[in-house]
Amino acid sequence: MILQIESLPFHYSTTNPNPVYLNGFENSVCDVVVNGKTVERYSTLCNTKDQPIGTYEIKFGWAEENAPQINYIVKTVQFTVTPGSSPSAPQEADNGNSIIQAYQNGQISESVFYSKLSALDGIQSK
Repeated sequence: MILQIESLPFHYSTTNPNPVYLNGFENSVCDVVVNGKTVERYSTLCNTKDQPIGTYEIKFGWAEENAPQINYIVKTVQFTVTPGSSPSAPQEADNGNSIIQAYQNGQISESVFYSKLSALDGIQSK
């Protein structure tokens, strides 16, 4: 039997994205997918706790049903959790309101006003 590991779990972190619902299940970046099937789901832990810093191993293997105490490790994957940082706040796109306000407050000239609006829209002023 060939074991195809398609997805390894991310470490638990409060900065991970929220899980999404797919086919009635919560799916997260922390889930383990093997041979096209999700074998472990970690959606409740994935973004609610921070995993302690350190080096971890995930062991993939198999065992016979009649002798589960004897297992065969097929692959060991190592990953390291390092100190993280909070994601930066998303940048807000300027829809032109700040340019209009600067012009109305006399902070920029009429030519600068038209130039900035043209650049914002991607249209060259004539």
